[in-house]
Amino acid sequence: MITYRCYREHERDQVIRVIDQVAAERVFLQTERYEPSPDWELLLAKGSNIRSGYLLIVVKKEDEIVGFGRLFPAGQHKREVGIIGIVLLPKYRHQGIGAKILDLILAVSPDFGYQTLMADILAHNFISLHLFQKQGFVEHSRRSLPAPFPGGVVEEIQVRFLLTERHSGNKCQTTQQLKNQLTVNTSEG
Repeated sequence: MITYRCYREHERDQVIRVIDQVAAERVFLQTERYEPSPDWELLLAKGSNIRSGYLLIVVKKEDEIVGFGRLFPAGQHKREVGIIGIVLLPKYRHQGIGAKILDLILAVSPDFGYQTLMADILAHNFISLHLFQKQGFVEHSRRSLPAPFPGGVVEEIQVRFLLTERHSGNKCQTTQQLKNQLTVNTSEG
């Protein structure tokens, strides 16, 4: 059975393992392995927090994390914009799990204070581009980046979604349970 819930701090190693496995594919992530950043370190140390704007939803199959969706503020002083990332192990793709994660993030992001959501997607990742476009995200910009292998270049597309009431009113039971869990941790992060 697949379950969706907020990340717990003791799951740090499992989340990093998922990042490393997907990064090793050299297809979907702009890195070869987990690289600590201030955003990731804060999220992995403190967990999801409405006040700080950080959200990490893990996808579990029994006791194993098989993917996640994350939401970071675009910058310390730009809390109105959130950056989304969705990562799934290969065996769990093409099953609607990414769509479910995106639905959950869209449903709770207004409570985090976000007005706009963005995602950076490698141009050859047609599955993710389709997923986000199907939910109403539109292309915002493109840029070329060095690939995570010597001499390579990849194109990245940034997609954007302006939040509306359509995702803040009609919530399913799973989303309400997630919101209840998130509201527990409202201290300054």
